[in-house]
Amino acid sequence: MENGKEKYTGLAVLVIDMQFPYFLQLDDGVLFSLLKNQVNVVSHYTHRNVPILGIETEEQGQTDLSLRKYFRDSPVQKWSRDGFFWTDLEQRLHEKECTDLIMLGLFRSECVYATVQSASRLGFNVYTAASLIADYPAIKLIGSPVSDDQLRSICSLSADNKELFSTIEKRKNTNIVIDK
Repeated sequence: MENGKEKYTGLAVLVIDMQFPYFLQLDDGVLFSLLKNQVNVVSHYTHRNVPILGIETEEQGQTDLSLRKYFRDSPVQKWSRDGFFWTDLEQRLHEKECTDLIMLGLFRSECVYATVQSASRLGFNVYTAASLIADYPAIKLIGSPVSDDQLRSICSLSADNKELFSTIEKRKNTNIVIDK
């Protein structure tokens, strides 16, 4: 297998709850920046044959078309905050031989965090970037927001897309085994 393909073996990108009704809770600037960064990531990894999987809350409609167009399979339908809870997400990832996940979506302190926690418990290596996840405006959040430290305790958190791309490149460079 050529080195470039090997770097991305076992990797998948999960797009969590990027559905229109949720967008109404974000200001336009935050939403525009978030979508721009997310499209950049899914486009980058689609061109490297990395699976892009959508996770949607059933009653909130479809993922925004700017991201949905990158899905090869139908999105995982979920009924709780956690994308793994009573869904076939884990099975789909195992079928694709995924070990490492990049997560992006809404909302950091709820659905993204719950899905990252489950992925970590299930043995997946999880990566995200602050530029790829948003949170509820502070006044609407029940409980306290998830801090960077809390997120870092269960996954790799990059500051932006560039740092994430670099982290993912290094991830496989240290794990490549060459048959002789």
